[in-house]
Amino acid sequence: MKFRLLLLIVLVSKICFSQIEKIDTNKVANINYVIDLFKQKNIEDISQNVNFPLRREYPIPEIKNREQFKQHFTEVFDEVLINNIANSKLK
Repeated sequence: MKFRLLLLIVLVSKICFSQIEKIDTNKVANINYVIDLFKQKNIEDISQNVNFPLRREYPIPEIKNREQFKQHFTEVFDEVLINNIANSKLK
């Protein structure tokens, strides 16, 4: 019983402390940059920040390059998702 209680305390403290960690300034800048791209709906620059191929679940084919990404942008990101990203905060 004591072992289970100790294990539970360790797990809970690990979860709590892992969420307190600070994100380094470079990552913060990158995240804010992506948020700004979605605020501007800048598909060209968003496509430059995606690693291709963009794999999707079968039967939807993968997106192999930037041109395909721009053509299928509205299939990948609907208005709700675009607005969620554009209005997101770093908390």
